[in-house]
Amino acid sequence: HRNRIDILVTHLKQATAQAKTLGRPLRVLNIGCGPAVEIERFLLAGGDPDSAHFTLVDFSEVTLEHTRAKMEEVGRRLGKTVHFELVNDSVHNLLKRATRADAAPVAEAYDFAYCAGLFDYLSDKVCSRLLEYLYARTRPGGQVLVTNVHSSNSQRGVMEHVLEWYLIYRDEARLQSVLPSRRSEEKIFTDATGVNVFASFLVPALERANA
Repeated sequence: HRNRIDILVTHLKQATAQAKTLGRPLRVLNIGCGPAVEIERFLLAGGDPDSAHFTLVDFSEVTLEHTRAKMEEVGRRLGKTVHFELVNDSVHNLLKRATRADAAPVAEAYDFAYCAGLFDYLSDKVCSRLLEYLYARTRPGGQVLVTNVHSSNSQRGVMEHVLEWYLIYRDEARLQSVLPSRRSEEKIFTDATGVNVFASFLVPALERANA
């Protein structure tokens, strides 16, 4: 999980650079945000709070209050306001309300939408629907990224038999199988340990051009 944070920070930096080339603020959507450690590190490592907005979604009110405190603390340390919106919602309710035709207008869409942690607990069907949701809320040319613990995880036996920590594991092929059919510049990769597998892709530039 520590490796996930480092990779997310790198992608946040890349998304920021791309948004700057387009002359507008970065808009980020994080589903299952938890404490949003990657955003904290991104900002403290030089990310500009004045040109970024974060929408952070989590089912736990306690977690969101902790996240609020951390974002406000980061703002105090930087002497700037961190622009963020907290959304208390579950994946089940979020998908229940969503429809495939529910694409966000381009002006309100996100540059970078990601989910890092929930796929370890969701079925293939729910993962596929969640990816469609992320896709629908990402601007043309924007990036979607998700991650899962790899099925080759060498600590699986210890996690299950000692810690009673059961995950839904996926390898590259299984994670790729839940991705939306409409995508470009797909990348499937693992971290240095091979424990985490990532899938990223761009929403095709012509997608929803008239939205």
